[in-house]
Amino acid sequence: MKLVQNYRWVPHVLSIELKKAFSYRVAFWVQFLLGTGTDLSVAYFLWRAIFENQHATTMQGFTFHGILYYYLFASFAGKITRGADRGYLAQDIYDGSLTRYLLYPLSFLGFKFATHLTQQLLGVFQLLIALAFLAIAIGGNHAVSPASFAAGCFTCLLTGYLHFNIMSCLEMVAFWQDVVWNLVVMLRFSMSFLGGALIPLAFFPAWGQHLVSLTPFPILVAFPARVFLGEVTLHEWVINVALLGFWSVVFTFLAREVWLRGTRQYSGVGI
Repeated sequence: MKLVQNYRWVPHVLSIELKKAFSYRVAFWVQFLLGTGTDLSVAYFLWRAIFENQHATTMQGFTFHGILYYYLFASFAGKITRGADRGYLAQDIYDGSLTRYLLYPLSFLGFKFATHLTQQLLGVFQLLIALAFLAIAIGGNHAVSPASFAAGCFTCLLTGYLHFNIMSCLEMVAFWQDVVWNLVVMLRFSMSFLGGALIPLAFFPAWGQHLVSLTPFPILVAFPARVFLGEVTLHEWVINVALLGFWSVVFTFLAREVWLRGTRQYSGVGI
């Protein structure tokens, strides 16, 4: 009962964050339309040129429509996984506003994860809209079943927890360094390239796929994208979720250690 009482604030935080997101409706939809439209437009023209140049109907198991659906789900899997990765820890450390959270009767990292979860839910909502538009625009026989869509969303929520802890470890370097944005940019690029958001991992050479599999990045992007497309068996899903659990434990422990060491020297005055 005490554990439940300690987290009664979570629905309230989710509600506030949703209201904040939808209070700026123009910015919300412009960002969604430009981001999604740009990603799909680049993928469409690039891969249409590649397929036409190679005179191919399939490449590495992808049809032209199939690879567009992959990019849609890879893009949104990354978006849902990342949630609110916009300096949600480092800025509080830099300007000293972390102090007020230390006085609150709740976990700072727990509160930040609740805001992160809100952005993940918004990503699911935007994916529904993009999926409907793409089905009308290009057609094809790649309709996503309700079961695979639900499984993909659930998987993204799990990968979001891992990404939150990885990002937290990097952003809490702000306890010691004045600039951490370069680390965040490196993480985003690594996640996009090694996770399969820029180029599907099937196009990597065998040795490259093996090396990439030793990192957590394919689990963050390519794996949930394939779950959305219904290409993952239950056995494969369980194995990957177990691997996801392993990385989550590692980075949860690491984030906790960085937090404890950082707060010991935190002065509360900002920079």
